[in-house]
Amino acid sequence: MMQPARLRVRVPVREQHQEDRQTTVAKSNNTTTRSYTLGLLSTSDTEDWLPLWKRLFKMHDAVCRGAREYGELYLNLRGGLGSSLAENAKEKDAERRRLLQRGARRMLALGWFSVESVRGAEHHPFRVRERVCTVCKGLPKPGCQRDHQDEVSELKPGQSLPAELADRLLREVLTDHKGVTKEGLLDEWTQDCVLAITAQIRPDAVIVNRAAAFADWQRSVVDHGAEMPEQACRILFAMCGDGFVSLTLPEEDAVRQDDDPEESESTVSDDAEGKDTSKPKGDVDDVEPSNASRGVFGDLFGGDAAEKVSRATRKQEFAIKVREMLEGLHAPPTQEAVDEFRKRLGLPELDTSKPDKYPKEVSSSGHPTAFAIRYRKLLVSLNLWPKSEEESGQPRAPAVSKFGRRVEAKDEQSRNAHINAMDLIDACPKPNELDNGLNDASTPARVFTPAWAPALADRVAAITNMPVNAKPLNEFKRLMFALAARRISQTQTWTKRNEAERHKAAVKEDAARKKLEELDPDSLARDWLTAYEAKRGDDSLATMDFRITRRMIGECDAVFKAWRGVESSEEREKRTASVQAKTEKFGDARLYTDLSEDSAGAAIWRHEQGAEIVKQWVKLRQAQFDQQRLKIPRFCHPDTFHHPTWCEFGGVSKPKVWYAWKPDNKPQSPEPGGDADGSRRLWMLLPDFGSEQAKAVPLRWRSKRLSKDLGGVKEYTEESIPRADRLSLAAANLPRKDAENKPIRYRPAHPFVKSKKGWNARLQIDRDTLERLERYWDCERREWRDGGKHLRQCRWFITFAPALAVSVGPGCRLHSKLGWRSGPHAELNKKQKREGHAKLILSRLAGLRVLSVDLGHRYAASCVVWHTLAKADFQKEVHGRTTLAGGTREDSLYLLTRHQDPATGKDRTTIYRRLGQDTLPGNVAHPAPWARLDRQFLIKLQGEEKPARAASNGAMKDRSASDTNEAEIVANLAKCLGLSRDESHVRSGRGVDELMGRAVRIATLGLQRHGRRAKIAYAFRPDCPGIPGVGGALNAAAVSERGEAYVRFLTGALADWHALATDTEWDGSHARDLWNRHIATLPRGFQIDSPSPNPDDAPPSRQQRRKINDTLRDEKIQPIARHLASLPASATEEMHKEWAARWSADDGTERTKDDFAHTPVVNAAGKVTGSSTSPKSGTQPATGWHSHLRILTDWLMGRRLPGQRSTRWNRYVGGLSLTRIATMRSLYQLHKAFAMRPTPDKVQGAPKFGESNTGIAQSILDAMETMREQRVKQLASRIAAGALGLGGHWKQVRVPLRDKDGKPRRGEDGQALFKTKAVWQEDQEAKHPTCHAVVIENLRNYRPDELQTRRENKALMSWSSGKVRKYLEEACQLHGLHLREVQPNYTSRQCSRTGVPGIRCTEVPVSPETGKVTAYWWNKTLAAAKKKVDEGSEDSEAHLIVDLDRNLLALKTKGETLPKSVIVPRKGGDLFHAAPASPPSVAERRAVRTIQADLNAAANIGLRAILDPDFAGKWWYIPAVVVNGRRVPASKSCAGAACLNGWSVAPDRGSFTNTGQALIASNNEDLANAEADVAAAKQAWDREKKTLKKTGGDTKSHPFKLKLDAAKQTLAEIKKSTQQKEIINLWQDPRADRSKPDDGRWMESGAYWGWVRRRAIDSLRLAYGLTPKLDQIVEG
Repeated sequence: MMQPARLRVRVPVREQHQEDRQTTVAKSNNTTTRSYTLGLLSTSDTEDWLPLWKRLFKMHDAVCRGAREYGELYLNLRGGLGSSLAENAKEKDAERRRLLQRGARRMLALGWFSVESVRGAEHHPFRVRERVCTVCKGLPKPGCQRDHQDEVSELKPGQSLPAELADRLLREVLTDHKGVTKEGLLDEWTQDCVLAITAQIRPDAVIVNRAAAFADWQRSVVDHGAEMPEQACRILFAMCGDGFVSLTLPEEDAVRQDDDPEESESTVSDDAEGKDTSKPKGDVDDVEPSNASRGVFGDLFGGDAAEKVSRATRKQEFAIKVREMLEGLHAPPTQEAVDEFRKRLGLPELDTSKPDKYPKEVSSSGHPTAFAIRYRKLLVSLNLWPKSEEESGQPRAPAVSKFGRRVEAKDEQSRNAHINAMDLIDACPKPNELDNGLNDASTPARVFTPAWAPALADRVAAITNMPVNAKPLNEFKRLMFALAARRISQTQTWTKRNEAERHKAAVKEDAARKKLEELDPDSLARDWLTAYEAKRGDDSLATMDFRITRRMIGECDAVFKAWRGVESSEEREKRTASVQAKTEKFGDARLYTDLSEDSAGAAIWRHEQGAEIVKQWVKLRQAQFDQQRLKIPRFCHPDTFHHPTWCEFGGVSKPKVWYAWKPDNKPQSPEPGGDADGSRRLWMLLPDFGSEQAKAVPLRWRSKRLSKDLGGVKEYTEESIPRADRLSLAAANLPRKDAENKPIRYRPAHPFVKSKKGWNARLQIDRDTLERLERYWDCERREWRDGGKHLRQCRWFITFAPALAVSVGPGCRLHSKLGWRSGPHAELNKKQKREGHAKLILSRLAGLRVLSVDLGHRYAASCVVWHTLAKADFQKEVHGRTTLAGGTREDSLYLLTRHQDPATGKDRTTIYRRLGQDTLPGNVAHPAPWARLDRQFLIKLQGEEKPARAASNGAMKDRSASDTNEAEIVANLAKCLGLSRDESHVRSGRGVDELMGRAVRIATLGLQRHGRRAKIAYAFRPDCPGIPGVGGALNAAAVSERGEAYVRFLTGALADWHALATDTEWDGSHARDLWNRHIATLPRGFQIDSPSPNPDDAPPSRQQRRKINDTLRDEKIQPIARHLASLPASATEEMHKEWAARWSADDGTERTKDDFAHTPVVNAAGKVTGSSTSPKSGTQPATGWHSHLRILTDWLMGRRLPGQRSTRWNRYVGGLSLTRIATMRSLYQLHKAFAMRPTPDKVQGAPKFGESNTGIAQSILDAMETMREQRVKQLASRIAAGALGLGGHWKQVRVPLRDKDGKPRRGEDGQALFKTKAVWQEDQEAKHPTCHAVVIENLRNYRPDELQTRRENKALMSWSSGKVRKYLEEACQLHGLHLREVQPNYTSRQCSRTGVPGIRCTEVPVSPETGKVTAYWWNKTLAAAKKKVDEGSEDSEAHLIVDLDRNLLALKTKGETLPKSVIVPRKGGDLFHAAPASPPSVAERRAVRTIQADLNAAANIGLRAILDPDFAGKWWYIPAVVVNGRRVPASKSCAGAACLNGWSVAPDRGSFTNTGQALIASNNEDLANAEADVAAAKQAWDREKKTLKKTGGDTKSHPFKLKLDAAKQTLAEIKKSTQQKEIINLWQDPRADRSKPDDGRWMESGAYWGWVRRRAIDSLRLAYGLTPKLDQIVEG
């Protein structure tokens, strides 16, 4: 029995935090659910659990079988829906009606031609088949007179409908089954639907003609078939909602606006501001199938239909009377009016003893309907029905938005009642709708016992072994009915999403094609791009269509601009290289080279809008790809082993579950057992198939996390907290120990309330285990072939989702709407019409503490806490302190002070940032014009708290012996694979995580060479089956014809051969030997000598390498290939054999499971405790690549190494760091690549587990995903703990080693064995005040994308930022912390202390012996910088690198003191260096002031949320659009910002000012005239110059020269006006002292950041005694 709560005396917490730490419990009815996994065991007094396990499995099998049969019902009903559902005649707007009509038609057509899983529909009689006519060579043509009944072929799994067949089948269905016969309508239907039904499907899916299946079923139901289409509609709508077939396609204008703008940054999205996204109970508009199943199931398979019709009619009549009563009031309803109405109808008094039920007059069973939910809500709002956990009386959100503006009430209660009344009227039928039934005028719109229902009930009873008349088992049948409906509802939802996206893609394709037709009317550019993509696809042997992507054209604008006026391809190549050197996301060098060298490509880059043509082409191809990529979602037929539906317990229309943990929660007459298990016992209602009864069966559960979160059982203190974990206790300010220093055991009150629902369960079993069990199950007899022996090994578990209380949160004390998701300024933003960056987020809240978080790559996260201050509090705080920088005046952006900490006596520096002016518009005092930086810290997870250990070299760091030299392992791997220049074993002190990553990289490169050898062997096969093409097809004709396609194929193979032979980093002796023996002796052949590279030579650029390779292919290799193509096929047989033999020797042999033996392990008592696996005697070990991968995998996964004696070698190898996760991902990809490696027989790979190779290296993938999951969970928890003032530290602890059974392991001497590991020790008491809000960067759109570099995408995949946000949202919701996302743009480019911009840098060490920088990347960077300087480049960074290197050498030569390190610019560096706005003083010149870059970014993220948008200091860049030739703030980003009123600038000498001259809009004719004027002026000036040279006249101020300069200036302005971007960002250093909003010079992004970079680098030059490049560091 559960013990009563014991009262305890609490110890008060520290007084300085008492005010900030008031208990913030859930005073409202807000709850949320959290899922827990509970392992299931038999009760402790059960001797053999196998019978129970068999019983569970039999129930699981029955539920899956029944759901499958009901799924067939729903699919057929969906096929029977009529075409009239797509009319949408009520919609008055014609354009919108057409969109709704098109969407509904597509959904209906996709239901008629249903995409279903192979397992379940493979042998369906109405699976779509294709009639083939041998005479017509395809589908039968209309004039063909042949009988095609026997000429039928099924569409293969994964084969989508051909367009011609789809058109014909759709017309047949419409005319034969749906009554659509008009040719115009048929054309409309096919035009709307063929694109959808011909889309791709999954490889394991087939298409079933459900419309024909329904028609066949309809014919079999004698005399009642005509009723079935209407029945189908009513059943599906009742179970899945009225929107089952509705699909609102987005309008074309909205799709175009949704297209990513390329020229401006995205604005902050505050869609959720002011809205609580957690839906209250009972507000669900869409029908949950499990809620509706009881009523619908009873209607279909229940008792007397007449009684059900009568009962339903009475309820509907009552609803009509309620409607008439409410409409007749003409005022908000009152208690008196409702009481009078009830008395008039003679209704009994309301029975309010069960508040969670419904009044008898609307729901006799106590279960919900739409009318019952709204009726009870009205009674609650009138205080006629008590509030409950399910119902608070608050109006539904849709009702508020629909009726809220029409309601005027004197108080909140009257308003709520009025809205609820109008919402209830909306749910009531009208009097004239009562005759809308099936059988007679009094039947409501429900289906009662249709003619086909008994046969279906008999089939379900037969396959589930649950007889029709076994009423105790009806709960299970209702569950099956609901699970099938849920599955088809989910399929519909995914189908709607995909079709909406497909429609968007189609609209984008049409827009791009239309734009291309305007830009390229003669189709020259499009023809070149089409041919180019085809050629690139052929060259790369791609398995799918090659297309140009956004990443490939990254800097096409800059490249085409650099090419203008350049006729030489060599000069264009140089200019391309110059553009590439300035940016990382440059694009595809080969594409630019081909465009430059191909004369036909000039149609693109010489075009005035060539870059726009390429961009529109990319959009067109991307839209086409998106339409193909979006597959039609399949309906997965429930299957016991492969697509199971899990049995659910608890809730509406489900079998019951009881938990002993909950008070007074025990079934009546349960089966005996488990009395000793206490609160860890539960009972599940299981069917007893022998007695046709259902009984409560006891089981035992275990879950450490659930036990911890839901607290104590015996002696506990009950509190209104979400959970009994550390975070909840800290948020509620509850002490951990009592006055006697004993720990207090808490328990959250909410889940244990007697009336509380939510004690549920979902019974599950591991999917892999299910698939293994399939081979031992006899489906016909429904018995185990092995007697259930293998069932013993399975582990059952349940998913339990209790409802937890949600804390109100500390933010609500500052502002009533500062909750989890609700925003404090939503109404003000709406009232003032603020948009984008001008919206108020968290500003103007005095006393607000914000934790801002920057997720990082170096460490898990960087965190900063800002505390906003009122002016009086700020002045009082800084009074008497020493000012280090900045000031308190209104034109000061920041303040840095120093004071002595009275607690420690140490000097402390405090940072303040101004958030707004002291007064707001309207001369109102600003509530919080300043913010103080309270604290900052880094979150380091396991593997980040300290570097990974050094790679072993015969001994570990603790001097323990190690037979494995890890550096030698990598060196041996490199040697075996042929890498001749590897320094892995030479570098000392290399971290083992870096070494592991290097090893995988070596193996990956080696595998690529291994694949090249296979391709070469394949190409020279005498019986080569064909040239690989797109999609894996083989072009055998090209080989037999020996034409140009075959020559290109051989040229590629010979080029690979030559590359292997001439590689300077890998051993190519074998390839050279074969070349010199077989190729050099041929006509046009040539010898290959051993390469001898000069280490001092700079490596060629990418363009240079490509040009060299192209020249080699065209001039030397292709003639050899042409000669080989002219020889007989047998001429290359010897080449094939030698390459195939080399490939086979390198590939080696592998071991299989049959090569290993399993030996039982017996303990001292003779009990078998496990088994050991070892190779069988006489078996050969794995060789070649199989051996390399095994050794590499065992090492990286920490499993085993040959001869390893130390048990500590697999520690400190990276933990949860991103480096470790990335290495594991690379290892997984290596295994996938090896499984798909080319072979001499199949060049496009030979997969073992299907084309996708699912299951390869699954253990590596599972381990990696587990690590990623652990990382994000720990990170989210640590962020939440930091927001609640909690902290911790890393500590080395000794942990006992345990065996598989959890028992301590002991050494030979009998002593227990221990290991030492780093453990994060959490502080039990809060150290800091609680924050009110958490601000994170918005990374929703920052995901792996083709526009980003591969390095960025790889890091993002390891980052899992989306999961971090998900888990952080859950933590913030529970504890009432406000969570806000802001755009992270430019947060790493601005100093969070002073507001000025800057650059990223890094600190590199200097060798005292050589005077050289010792960073591994320095020499390469220095060489590139010297090259730029020698070429005359003005790159300031290159000059700094070169001058700094010379300066260090000079100091070394003079014998002067060398600095220990220097700070240099580096992209992504860990330091931030601000660019000074004015020249530094002499004292400051020698100091390089930097801050940690990640902490700086985190601080800026917080400032984004708290800076006042009416403060000029916030706006250092302004998104601007063109209006009348001038730039003004873009309304979608800046509307509502008072400080930008009147901001207007125009071009002025390379920048923008408020006095600049407005640009005059120009057209192409103006441009042509201006170009002609320049040409004429130049011609005149050239003639005059010749005369002046002879006479010696002045050439600088000559009128002809001035005329030419003026013509050029006019041409430049016209070009700028014709090519100006729609929206650009204009920049200026942050200022708070602008006399006018647009005062000063504003620059475009490129000019501004170039200027900032030069300023920052000049400050570094001054610090190191170098001469600055700028005359003075001032603006301009």
